[in-house]
Amino acid sequence: MTYIISYDIKKDKKRNKISKILEEYGQRLQYSVFICQVPKKELYNILLRINPIIDKNTDSILIIPINLSKMEIIGTVKIDILTNNDNYIL
Repeated sequence: MTYIISYDIKKDKKRNKISKILEEYGQRLQYSVFICQVPKKELYNILLRINPIIDKNTDSILIIPINLSKMEIIGTVKIDILTNNDNYIL
């Protein structure tokens, strides 16, 4: 399954920890946005690692399951995620 995972973390130290964890599982699309192609069980493992780090009162993690075959991009991204001719870069 493919997921977009983004974060909004207030403290630099925590933000860097989250970033390093997500780099192990996916690729950075933007500074605080990653694309991860992992099985659901692996997503659970990611969440187990992230959960103790964040402050639920000030920080947030957003996980969105996506279908790459229906994705459209305007502008540029840091990686080549489009491998299907059904996708468009405008």
